[in-house]
Amino acid sequence: MNQNQSPFAAAIDKIVADYNDRLEWVSFSKDRLTKEAARVLIEQWSSFTRHSRQCWAYVVGNCPHVEVRKFIVTEN
Repeated sequence: MNQNQSPFAAAIDKIVADYNDRLEWVSFSKDRLTKEAARVLIEQWSSFTRHSRQCWAYVVGNCPHVEVRKFIVTEN
């Protein structure tokens, strides 16, 4: 734990580190991700993040199943 870090922040950091250790993407990206691929990944991910709320609104608005709409609204 960092001296300036609160116990709560340290606990969150540990949870994130444990989660990252179990992700296959982390080990894959360490060994195989090129700079060019990382640039594309960042562009695509930022575009997804920027537009995802609007896209989910379309999904919710066009979904005929009330329970699915409730789930999407709750999760997002």
